[in-house]
Amino acid sequence: MKTPLFAIGGPSVCEGDYLGDDGLLRCGKCGGPKQVRVSFAGRLIEPVCLCRCEKEALAAEESRLKKSQRDRRLLSSPAATLSINYDRNATFNLGTDVSRAESLVRTFARAWPQMAAEGHGLALIGPVGTGKTYAAAALANAVCAQGSSVLFTSVPRVEAALWDAKGRSRVSLLESLALFDLLIIDDLGCERATDYMDEQAFVVVDERYRSGKPLVTTTNIPLRELKNPDALSRLRIYDRVLERCQPIIFDGDSWRPRIAEQRRARLLAAFDEVERKD
Repeated sequence: MKTPLFAIGGPSVCEGDYLGDDGLLRCGKCGGPKQVRVSFAGRLIEPVCLCRCEKEALAAEESRLKKSQRDRRLLSSPAATLSINYDRNATFNLGTDVSRAESLVRTFARAWPQMAAEGHGLALIGPVGTGKTYAAAALANAVCAQGSSVLFTSVPRVEAALWDAKGRSRVSLLESLALFDLLIIDDLGCERATDYMDEQAFVVVDERYRSGKPLVTTTNIPLRELKNPDALSRLRIYDRVLERCQPIIFDGDSWRPRIAEQRRARLLAAFDEVERKD
């Protein structure tokens, strides 16, 4: 039987709260106790406590504050300067017409907590225009939706940042890579084939390798060349990548001619609409 509260004061009493059959205050929302009866110094006392919904609200607020603090720390970290633009609206195709490669990347995203805990990564390999970067973007968005952090970058962007970073600044930049739960390096191997550029790629890959955290790369370089590169400097890079990153092969025709044709069709349709109005 619920006994309505009319004259019980105190900050923990809310509209709808009531006294239960045991005489203790209960929440009008979840029905949980907001008081407990305990023996203290030879007498019974009835201190207030958090009900179930208050505990859930407190936990949600603590989680929100922790995420806000983490986001501020990530945005202010030196590694944040390595970030490049990517498709924040990219999603996995949920239909039946899905390539084997995209299906595997989607499965990786669905199993992200386990993948992250075990430090697994992916190497998305295939010719230009086969959807590697889009799949990487969809993965980044899926991982972010699960509350994890992602840094999406490229070797040229890394080179530009490391060129400006000297001494302790360079060390801080590389060390702060570990703050991100997932590192994605787009178009690995497309950079100029020089010892200097290979060294910049190596220091980032090696830093991630040593952290044990997941790395995802996209590359146009065929798997056989990744396993047997011409230069020793690139062997050091690709050897680490292939140890930690499962190769996924993207093949088929390039998406870009089809997308270009669709864009042209939309443009011509827009021109026709304007001309009709004139």
